[in-house]
Amino acid sequence: MKIIKLASTMLLATGILAACGNSDDGAMMDKNKTMASGTIMNSKSMMDIEKMGVFQGENSHKVTGDVKIANGKLMLTNFMTDEGPDLHVYLGKGTDVSTAKEIAKIDLKDNMQTVDLTSVAVEEYDTVFIYCNKAHELFGSAMISSEKSTPKKMDESRMTAQFKGLNGKKVTGMVTVTDHKVQLSKFMSDKGPDLHIYLMKNDKIEEAISLGKIDFKKDNQQFTIPQTMNSNEYTKVAIYCDEAHVYFGEAAF
Repeated sequence: MKIIKLASTMLLATGILAACGNSDDGAMMDKNKTMASGTIMNSKSMMDIEKMGVFQGENSHKVTGDVKIANGKLMLTNFMTDEGPDLHVYLGKGTDVSTAKEIAKIDLKDNMQTVDLTSVAVEEYDTVFIYCNKAHELFGSAMISSEKSTPKKMDESRMTAQFKGLNGKKVTGMVTVTDHKVQLSKFMSDKGPDLHIYLMKNDKIEEAISLGKIDFKKDNQQFTIPQTMNSNEYTKVAIYCDEAHVYFGEAAF
């Protein structure tokens, strides 16, 4: 009888231990499942991020083309740069290239380039740099804005126009205006002593808004529109010489 009772007790204990083991395994599986689900969600969120920008030259160098970050990749299109001995692409925050993250070496012969960014937290960066490691010199940069796959309101109010010269002056290129930025692309102008870019509602320069001074060395330039301004109220962009009080060119929407 004692043997039977002891055997019964051992069987009961074994059953309890087995149940506990199964419970722990189930909890661990649920935990792993939750962690895996979180990883998938984070990866999906990263893949949804899109950032785009247009290159401009720095330090008298010429760098042109577009940059786009999407689906965990950095893509350069229509890309051209002055030659350098050791050019690399960097991701940075703001205008300080010294704290930027090196991504890859530039192929000077290829105007369409793609770099993998799956291990990079792209949401932390807002600028792409083209930097010469050997000469320690910045060749070009592009401010990139974050976009979701669903277009934002800012994109809906985008306006694009082509410049034309005025008063015998030559001004060429394209201008794109959004809610908060004015982007000049492939821009060229006759030189003047004090050229500025203006947003205009009418033909009165005294009622226009100056966004900044033109840099003759850059054919791709970007200007910020104050948050208090509604860009939809303006009908054209003017290139105006403040010193001579002469219009050099304009682009009407």
